[in-house]
Amino acid sequence: MGSNYENLEKLNDLLTRGVITQDEFNIEKDKILNKQGSQNINKLLGLNENNYCMLIHLSLLLCFIQPLLGLMTPFLLWVFNKDNYTSVDNNGRIVFNWIISLTIYTVIFTILTILLFILPFTLFHTHTFNISFDITAPLSIFGGFYSIFILVVLMLINVVFVVIGAFKASAGIYWNYPLSIHFLKLKH
Repeated sequence: MGSNYENLEKLNDLLTRGVITQDEFNIEKDKILNKQGSQNINKLLGLNENNYCMLIHLSLLLCFIQPLLGLMTPFLLWVFNKDNYTSVDNNGRIVFNWIISLTIYTVIFTILTILLFILPFTLFHTHTFNISFDITAPLSIFGGFYSIFILVVLMLINVVFVVIGAFKASAGIYWNYPLSIHFLKLKH
């Protein structure tokens, strides 16, 4: 920090002696002051703070390539810089509230799908290839299809919420995903 102040003092001395103009002074002053800002950008993978927060949100989409990748990437992006930047910490909390909430919803509807769709067919229709409609079949067909439909809708909602959250983060706005349970509170 001291070297920045020394450089500014030298620059001011050149201005007061008339060696450089006010415009030249302003340009050089910005260069000196932006050195510190560029060091912070390097800590954030060369991105500014808002774009880094956007990356935390968008990294959730890696779950469609490999589920563990979609969990570990936002976690690591958050943990490495949460102590240095409040916006990174808050966006990381938003993302992890959503990950936990989505996991809970997915587990519930997966269990419902198994109970209402897969299990009745395996228990009551194991020895035949035709599907007879007894008392359990309509419940299992419709209940199971609804559960599968809800799982697909959850995945689509995930994509939509991640994209909206990323756009909001790039504008410096904290946006809690609407269906998210707030396990981790935001810092203000």
